[in-house]
Amino acid sequence: MEALEKVSIALEAARVECDAINRDEQLFEWEMTPFPQLEAMIQAKDPYEKLWTTAYHFAIISEHWLYGNAVSAVS
Repeated sequence: MEALEKVSIALEAARVECDAINRDEQLFEWEMTPFPQLEAMIQAKDPYEKLWTTAYHFAIISEHWLYGNAVSAVS
């Protein structure tokens, strides 16, 4: 999960930088630069993020289902 969070943070930082570039281009009345690679990376990451998040939450919840409150007492 930590690696996925690092990738998400890096992609969000890239998106902020791209938005800033586009704002500057608008101020100069230049043609705005498209960033299709960034959008493609964000879309490619999404299914993996959903999968790992679901698997992580299932692992936590399944222990509670199997062992009840005993897991909380031991942890």
